[in-house]
This record gives sequence, structure tokens and C-alpha cells, in this order.
Amino acid sequence: MLRPVVLLLALAALVSAAQDGAEGPRCGKCKRVGLLPCPEHKKLDLTHEGDVLFCSFLADCESCGGTGLVDCPKCEHPDAVARNDADRAAAAERAEALAALDDAMGRTLRKAE
Repeated sequence: MLRPVVLLLALAALVSAAQDGAEGPRCGKCKRVGLLPCPEHKKLDLTHEGDVLFCSFLADCESCGGTGLVDCPKCEHPDAVARNDADRAAAAERAEALAALDDAMGRTLRKAE
């Protein structure tokens, strides 16, 4: 009776070790995503940001660079960081392109794409 229990525990330990090795250790902060919501913005500010390509409300943020996300300090996820860096660059590019609207109106406008 004890042997099946020991085998199940050993199997569970192997599976857990394989998962940690393949995807990195579990992170309680980001849940292995590698990114966290920007602490400079309220939760409500970020509610629909995943549905847009650009939002001028976040674009001037020095912490997130307009993405609404910052790198997780507890773990490493180079793919997520690279995607976030690319999104930051795209947000900066869009901000430059849309600045002509502000100039034409003579004031700063809120913009989203």
C-alpha cells in the first residue's frame, strides 16, 4: 500500500521539476508572465489597455513607456521583455506620428488606436 503512494509522490516531484526547468521557476508576482501592471497607473486606467495599440493617456509614462506593463523584478522572461520593449518603441513612434494632431488643434488631445 505504501509503494503506490511513494511512486505517486516521486512522479509528482519529477513533473514539478520538469515544469520548473522548462518554463523557469514559478513566480508569485507575475505568474510566469514576466510582466506586471505598471504601478504608476490605477487598475481602472489599465482595464481596457490590452485592446488598443496606442493610448496617449499612458504614452508619457516613464515607467511603462505607454504599454501599461513593466518587467517583473523577481524572474526573467526575455521573450516577454523583448515584446514589451517592441511595444514601447511602437508607442513612442505612434506618439510622434500623432503629435501633428496636437499641433493642428493647438492643444494636447487624448488619442487611442
